[in-house]
Amino acid sequence: MKATDARRHNPDQLKLLRERGFAMRRDGFRVPDICKALGVARATVYKWFKNAEQASEEEAILGGKRGRPQGIGSKLTKQQEMQVRQWILDKQPKQIKFDFALWTRRAVKALIKREFGVDLSISTVGVYLRSWGFSSQRPMRRAIEQNPEAVKHWKETQYPAIARRAKTENAVIYWADETAVKHDTNWVTGYAPVGETPVLSCYDGRWKTATMVSAISNQGLLRFKLQDKPMNQDTFIEFLSDLIEDEPRKIFLIVDNLRVHRGKAVTEWAKQHADRIELFFLPPYSPELNPDEYVNRAVKTDIRSRAPARIDSLKKRVSSFMEKVSKKVRWIQKIFDNPHVRYAAESVDY
Repeated sequence: MKATDARRHNPDQLKLLRERGFAMRRDGFRVPDICKALGVARATVYKWFKNAEQASEEEAILGGKRGRPQGIGSKLTKQQEMQVRQWILDKQPKQIKFDFALWTRRAVKALIKREFGVDLSISTVGVYLRSWGFSSQRPMRRAIEQNPEAVKHWKETQYPAIARRAKTENAVIYWADETAVKHDTNWVTGYAPVGETPVLSCYDGRWKTATMVSAISNQGLLRFKLQDKPMNQDTFIEFLSDLIEDEPRKIFLIVDNLRVHRGKAVTEWAKQHADRIELFFLPPYSPELNPDEYVNRAVKTDIRSRAPARIDSLKKRVSSFMEKVSKKVRWIQKIFDNPHVRYAAESVDY
């Protein structure tokens, strides 16, 4: 049998070859005969027997870890690796005076060069990042104006208090939001030859608008309304009126800080119907805290994935989509599994 490189065999195959080699040795076979029978090089067989002399036959059969020992040839010490990993976890690039928006391989390369004087290749930086448990991910957008303390207070204090009141007063919590109904070409991608930007023919909807307002509950209920004009106080009040007409229990409605929601007419109307509905407001610049925001994202994804259409057709598509979603109670409830709004699901049992 022609000798082959033992490294071509997987660990299980190598273990079996070693077992046979040692068995043949015990039966009195010479090394050349063992090599010929197993199809491995003499140097490999001699190495097996040498390992057995230095340790034991059992350990030699099992073999050691393949490849270069961990840390050998590494350009960073373990302590330096731990330091870089901690910087990435604790700081944004701008916080340590780097002109990068996020931690990319280039940013980490620059950090290592500045702090330790070690100039790594981009590919090597990628290897380090993977070994540290990092992966390249699309970032979540967050407004610079957002107040982290206000968000924390909302999650830990304000919303739990609302949930406790809802339970005490047998009220139902709804989360409401609005979105424009349009085919947004900026979010659509498609393949085309390099250097030839694809063209998507769309209807000019600059002079026609449509808006959808919706509300979902923690129990999986969905209410929505489509209209041909932007949201204003009068149309928002119409939606609120429909909401309390459809819901027999008192409603605690949580909304964002859109000027319409805090308008004088809306505030007066809410006071007049305080026995049926109360409005509560999320922290400013925190759309990710509103579960209904994820319904809007699903609507927009459905619109973008289909061919462009006139506003009337888009409204029909959205209406059809929302009617289907309204029947999927479990789908709506699963929205609350999202890490950003899980606090709402955890507090609903108060």
